[in-house]
Amino acid sequence: LEQLADNLRNLVQTNNGDRLGRYDIGCNLKSLVFDRNASVEADYEKNITQSIEEQVKKFMPPVTINRIEINPEKKLDNLDKTSLAKVVIKINFAVPILRRLDNSIEVILYNAG
Repeated sequence: LEQLADNLRNLVQTNNGDRLGRYDIGCNLKSLVFDRNASVEADYEKNITQSIEEQVKKFMPPVTINRIEINPEKKLDNLDKTSLAKVVIKINFAVPILRRLDNSIEVILYNAG
């Protein structure tokens, strides 16, 4: 189960083109997070959720996504830069084949712009 959680975290943090010879693997969240300020918040969260669900379905079929929570923070308190943002993505997932139905990981992404 720990290996599946690590694989899920790596899949979420991977962007298109990061893996040599496997340009299509990864959720490509870097571009979505960077464009966060240019889009409507509901569209932004919908695009992130859709990207994660599609990639998990394609590359990790034993994993079922139950819920994805996206919590953006517009400004970090410990830094004096208004353009730096932090996005926390919490993914609740199940692995029915292992009878593990309530698992979660948290991925933190930073962007500037």
